[in-house]
Amino acid sequence: KNPSLDFATKFPITGGAPKIEAGLEANISDLFMRSARIRMAEANANETALAVQQTVRDLILETKAAYFDYQFSLHMYRIEQVTLETADMNLNLQRRLRDAGNISDLDVSVEEAHVAQLRIELQVLNLDVAHKKEKLQRLFGLWGKRIDWQITDSLPGLPATDLPLEALEFSAVKNRGDFQGMLAGLSALRAELDQVKTVRWMPALDLGVGVISDFGEKFGVGPQIKWEIPIFDQGSAKMESLVNLYRMKLRLAENLAVQIRSEARQSRNKLVTERERIRFFSKTLLPLRSRVTDQTQLFYNGMLAGLPQLLRARQEELKSQKEYLLAHKEYWIAYSELERATGSRMRIENKENQNDAK
Repeated sequence: KNPSLDFATKFPITGGAPKIEAGLEANISDLFMRSARIRMAEANANETALAVQQTVRDLILETKAAYFDYQFSLHMYRIEQVTLETADMNLNLQRRLRDAGNISDLDVSVEEAHVAQLRIELQVLNLDVAHKKEKLQRLFGLWGKRIDWQITDSLPGLPATDLPLEALEFSAVKNRGDFQGMLAGLSALRAELDQVKTVRWMPALDLGVGVISDFGEKFGVGPQIKWEIPIFDQGSAKMESLVNLYRMKLRLAENLAVQIRSEARQSRNKLVTERERIRFFSKTLLPLRSRVTDQTQLFYNGMLAGLPQLLRARQEELKSQKEYLLAHKEYWIAYSELERATGSRMRIENKENQNDAK
């Protein structure tokens, strides 16, 4: 702290020359605690920096999740367009069958209502795509002419392997900015507690020099000292408060560490589940649906199956493709959640199913 300058003028009641008193004092105990305050300030600055780092990281991961969400909605909209085209073909077939007297007006009305419902759902999905794009542009910070951008047509392929669970938990505790910031806050509290313990019996000690003069030949100068006597307030209340606050934050840090480890395990389990789901679609269900559609097409070409059977097979294939895209979306959102849970960026290498993801 800055030194203080005291100045006073005293006029004798019985007459005579006035006296001038002046003194310059500096807080010595504050000087002794300079290094402790520096440690406290550094710990607080580190806590703030880690909090900002975590905020930036959360923004990055939120943007990635919004990107995958928008990409999925865009693909889903295109599939629903094909679904509507297939339903229109089926409706035209139903109308021809009705005109030929093979089915009733009720059957055609049911199909017309189905097509109308698909049109409404397609309009809603188109609006949802626009909203998700705007959300992504807000996260990008784009406006004006810069909003005229296009997204890639293919979903990213899957990494060949996942990280082991033990490494993820260790990375989460080590790299999460909120946890490291809490540890920095504990360090600041510890430094403050050490400072209070050190100056408990010497809360304030001021040393300086004093000057007195009566505007004559008398002139005096000498040292002066001011010491706060710790009789009533010995710093016990403040120290107890800091001890309790330290213990509370220590328990909060322990709970946060448990939560971080749990989030890492939960995100990884979701990632593994969605990976297996994608593999099942790509290796089993989608080839089966494609084979059913191809075989139905052959039967239709040989007049062994009707157009309704062919359209139904195509609709089931499109339904499986939408579920496959949903699994891809959930996988990459889980990947982003895992990066947030671990507090580190996981590099994607050796991708598999690159072609299947298109």
